[in-house]
Amino acid sequence: MDSKLETHEPNLAALAPDAPLAALLPALLAAWRARRTPEIGDLAEAVTTALLLESPRPTLGASRKAAERQAWREVEAARDPLDFPRLVAAARGGTQDEVKAQVVALLAWDHPGMARGLLAILESPPYAGIKSRPLIEVILEGLRATRDSRCVGPARALAKRYLTIVNSSTGGFILDQLEGIADFIAGLPSPELAPSEQAFVEAVLARLPPEARPAPPPAEPEGPSIDALFALVYASPDDDAPRLVLADALLLRGDERGELINLQLAEKQGPLDAAARARLAELSTPGRLAAWALPLSKAGQCSFERGFPHAITLYSKGASTTFGDVAWTTIRKIAEIEKLSKKATVELLDHPTLAGVREISALSAAALAALDSRPRAWTGLTLLAEAGADLRLAQRCPSLERLAVRFSGASERAPETMLEGLPRLVELDLRYYGNDSAGRVRIPPTVRRMSSHGPVADGVFQGATQLRALTFWTPEVRRGQLVGLEHLEELDVRAGRFEPDALAPLEGLRSLKVGLERERRIVPALLAPLSKLRRLDLTYLRCERRHVEHLAELEELRGWWTNVGDIPALPRLATFHAMLPVEVDDIAALLERVPSLRSVAFCFNSESSLWFTSSRAAKAWERLRDIVAGSTLTSFSVDEGVELTRDDGGEWSRLSLRHARLDGYVNLDLYRHLVAHFPVRAVVDTPDSMRATIEAMIAKPARTALPR
Repeated sequence: MDSKLETHEPNLAALAPDAPLAALLPALLAAWRARRTPEIGDLAEAVTTALLLESPRPTLGASRKAAERQAWREVEAARDPLDFPRLVAAARGGTQDEVKAQVVALLAWDHPGMARGLLAILESPPYAGIKSRPLIEVILEGLRATRDSRCVGPARALAKRYLTIVNSSTGGFILDQLEGIADFIAGLPSPELAPSEQAFVEAVLARLPPEARPAPPPAEPEGPSIDALFALVYASPDDDAPRLVLADALLLRGDERGELINLQLAEKQGPLDAAARARLAELSTPGRLAAWALPLSKAGQCSFERGFPHAITLYSKGASTTFGDVAWTTIRKIAEIEKLSKKATVELLDHPTLAGVREISALSAAALAALDSRPRAWTGLTLLAEAGADLRLAQRCPSLERLAVRFSGASERAPETMLEGLPRLVELDLRYYGNDSAGRVRIPPTVRRMSSHGPVADGVFQGATQLRALTFWTPEVRRGQLVGLEHLEELDVRAGRFEPDALAPLEGLRSLKVGLERERRIVPALLAPLSKLRRLDLTYLRCERRHVEHLAELEELRGWWTNVGDIPALPRLATFHAMLPVEVDDIAALLERVPSLRSVAFCFNSESSLWFTSSRAAKAWERLRDIVAGSTLTSFSVDEGVELTRDDGGEWSRLSLRHARLDGYVNLDLYRHLVAHFPVRAVVDTPDSMRATIEAMIAKPARTALPR
């Protein structure tokens, strides 16, 4: 075969369809270069395949080995059209510069298999970091230059799922470029064959073995198109039925998103079994979700419910390119909307596709005021406001159930009546930054849970008759501030100082988390009125026996900062968390004095065992094992995030490392001790980075057992 690539356009109708295939191939390649007719391109590749079936050629290596790259260059220099398939398959091998040079060399062939080959490289790119942009651009520019209409569909399909391949800014760039290239080529004139040329093509194809002929396009399943089914979902985003129909259609086409839709809909009905949970986790990788969320994943990071984007955390850039897209109709929550300009925020939220949104954070008061006047159906809102802003919440957001306002500015006072006219409001979060006069907003009676960070005036809770849970971080806590909270059940309070009788109005309190910012000690009078308290978290606050001995109903005591021996024999205490290191014998004495305990958390004194491999370590662990074995405990923790629990048979077999670390010998030694002295068989709630190490200890206890 002549190794020269023909450039003149032959008359296909003048060719004999029964001529030797080797003689037809140069003419077909020349016709392709001149006209870009899909049928000619398919025939040229089919003839190439038939000739290679008769006389196969060895594949070329695609690694970085110098010998393989030299072999590639030698084969390419021969310019034999039958070598093109193996050259393009191996063009991905080598350094970035070598791959780039190989792609450039093959582009000069102007071969009908070039577009398919470039898409194959992009399908599994050898380089996809930010520094690979020059190589990626050469591939994409080459794809555009092919003007091959056969690549339009594959390019669009690849773009739709490209973030599952490269989930990064580079992947987003390739995605956009593929869509643009597909649009460009689709807009080019469509060349057609004359009837005599079509007859020639069909006659040559009939000669070829079946395995060499172009594969027929896949048959489209009967029924509505996928686009039509997506449109039905967007038309009724709250209805599950269209999603189920779409899921079935996607599964018929082998699209895994159908599985995602079915699994998430099933999860909404009740817990999934282990296999289904594992499959759902496999389908919910960031890359897959980003691809399925397009075009919204250009605007932000999406989370899915019922198979579609349900919530989005916006990026600083990219959102405006998606405004008005019908995909927004499934979004119910928008976070970090403050990243958009006021103009862009208004454009987004005023669009009809956002009618279904129910929660927004954090919206500026200026943007809220600039929206059109129709009431919004929002149920949750985080608002950024100057203290004196005219918010008109009752007119703009009458359906609010959860509201957070972040006040700034020290010159103006927030209106005391700001929250009036919100009949559904049940959760409220007010925070004041640099403002000393805003904390006078009256709390409506509908609010059940509230957070307040900043100064609060006396009497603001007077009408909050339904308030049951309050997080209250303020410079000072006075009795007058808490008047009206006689029915409060949960309080998380941090302050610079407390008046001695500050908590007196809270006689019905059940749960208290209390902390001081400047000092660590409180007076006994502060907790004296709280005789009904069941849960107490001291949060680095130094308390003594006299502070808590009257709490007869206390069931949970956390953050104890003084001597464990100071704990009184509270009759209902079931959970105890010590903050300071303790000796093993202290644990034994505590369990004997408080027999109701079922869960304890502590760390050993540094001289006894856990943090240092002293000579006392093994004996301390043996002593702990004996104490725990003879107790009625159901769980104990020896370090933050390291908890051992009993199984249904009473054995200490389950180890949880939810917040544990594996950052050095000290922690590793702790886990070895646990596995060596207790019958650990299962590891739960454990970071993936640690699971293999801990499971290896459990599988081979002899290698981790400590001397006794």
